[in-house]
Amino acid sequence: MAIHIMGYKQAQCFVPDKPTVAMRIFDVDAESNNHLQKSQPLVSSRYWLGVHRFSFRDIDLNHILEFDNDVQRVYYEAYPEILTPQLAGNIMAIPPSYIRPRNTPDFLIHCHQGERRSPAIGIAFAEMYQVDDPQRLRREFPNFNKYVSQTLIHEKKK
Repeated sequence: MAIHIMGYKQAQCFVPDKPTVAMRIFDVDAESNNHLQKSQPLVSSRYWLGVHRFSFRDIDLNHILEFDNDVQRVYYEAYPEILTPQLAGNIMAIPPSYIRPRNTPDFLIHCHQGERRSPAIGIAFAEMYQVDDPQRLRREFPNFNKYVSQTLIHEKKK
């Protein structure tokens, strides 16, 4: 089992050689709601177990996690396209539906550049589900979005 973190273009060429779950993270297109439809499909493979799509901007508001819920709500209203706790809970609910004893799939997680959002999700998955080494991912992707990883972990621990 491994987590593969990539940018959009690299993910377009990725061909899994074992059972793999794809997590596709897209930017929110403020001009239209077609942001998910604009993406190209992944390379066809019998090894795809599932392909999940989510959209949120790469905004790091890590400091808001220290505030109470009323203050957080103001930020979420001001920045509706950021990762919300509800969306974080939806993302963290994906791995348990695929993880089985002695049969855990790989995960492909990609965003636009593969440098901030997808590593943040990979780190949260590695920490909460032991599907990879979170320290390795932190070293490999030092600029990961800390707000995203901490929000995902916080929602999983609820």
